[in-house]
Amino acid sequence: MYTLPCYGDQILQWQTFYQDQTMIISTRSQSLAVDEVAVQLKVEAPISALVNVLLDVKNIPKWMFGVKQVNILQKYTEKEYLMQILFVGLGPIDARDIVAYVKVEQNPQDWAVTLEMRNRSQVLAKDPDFLRMIKAQATWHIYPCQAGQVVISYQGYFEPGGFMPSWWANFLHRFQHKRTWLNLKTYLSKPVYQKSLNFIQEPPASFRQWSALCKVA
Repeated sequence: MYTLPCYGDQILQWQTFYQDQTMIISTRSQSLAVDEVAVQLKVEAPISALVNVLLDVKNIPKWMFGVKQVNILQKYTEKEYLMQILFVGLGPIDARDIVAYVKVEQNPQDWAVTLEMRNRSQVLAKDPDFLRMIKAQATWHIYPCQAGQVVISYQGYFEPGGFMPSWWANFLHRFQHKRTWLNLKTYLSKPVYQKSLNFIQEPPASFRQWSALCKVA
């Protein structure tokens, strides 16, 4: 168990449920039915490789467990769009969907990239074949440790909607995240994603980041 600092007197408790040499996945209880999830993953890859994977929405079902399809509803720029994620039903659990606004930004001072996903369920009529998740958000931070090596820090939560016992929702949530992040570790190495992006800058070869972020496990 470890703690993260927060405002006021409250201390937020995180419980690690999976850890290997390059990755830690943790959860913490919150007011919603499903626990919040935090992930830290260290990989040998340029920043642009991960951004390419995240923006290649049509292929997200190949590595994100439980996702049936991702549709771009509106594209504002090459790094800002509105999307719908369709999740498959598992056993007695109904299929669900999320409508979200996504934006990618890079800090020019330290090369860190942030991808924000925020719920926008009201902009699309509900599909009768899917239960709409109306509370969901996630943030991906990509921190360079050195040229060709990054730490991915993820934090997110969702409210499943409809009927789903919390113990079952949390079991599925943990299983989904473990499978997803193990898939992503290998998927990142595909040659098609090792290309530069005109809105992403890589750190110079001499760059070294000595912060605790680069010491994941």
